Amino acid sequence: MAVRLSVLGRKLARAQTLSSRLEELLDDVARDLADLCESLRRLSGSPPRQWQGPIPLGAPRRARRFPRESPQGVSSMILVPHDDGSAEAHIDGRPGIRLPPFVAALLAILKSDGGLGKDQLVGWKSLAHLQTALMEHTKQHHSRAAVKELIYRLRSLLERHGENPFLVQHNRRLGYRFALRCGSGAVTDRDNQ
Repeated sequence: MAVRLSVLGRKLARAQTLSSRLEELLDDVARDLADLCESLRRLSGSPPRQWQGPIPLGAPRRARRFPRESPQGVSSMILVPHDDGSAEAHIDGRPGIRLPPFVAALLAILKSDGGLGKDQLVGWKSLAHLQTALMEHTKQHHSRAAVKELIYRLRSLLERHGENPFLVQHNRRLGYRFALRCGSGAVTDRDNQ
């Protein structure tokens, strides 16, 4: 029985990793299609419009629980660290979300002010940057797949606690970030020590 549970646990972990990768690939395809449609509209002289994504044939579209993107972001994110490396995340003053150590380290990096991009939200961090920063925070090497798994786990925890999982944003060219407005709550208590 224990062997079967172990095998099922490994299969579930592989399925979660695959699901995370497929989600990112679908995001990339959707963005590329939107760029292509916009280019075609410009060539044809049609007015620009926001692409809403593909509609499955024969099936009505179901409403999403959360919007895919959070362009306005959240105004505050406070990470309260614990002695064991875990942390509690308070988003816009709502009750805290308990995060395991590696997920807490990832969130601290994603929400830090810096990285690429010039808009109202914190900058984008590439996978290579996330790997290096996680090495500094946790003193352990994390492969690209391990970083993506941590992102999947962070999104799952956010959704489980009623937050939009797409606050963890992904851009194929720029990387990842947490949708936090610049200069607001980007510093943790640990950073001040």
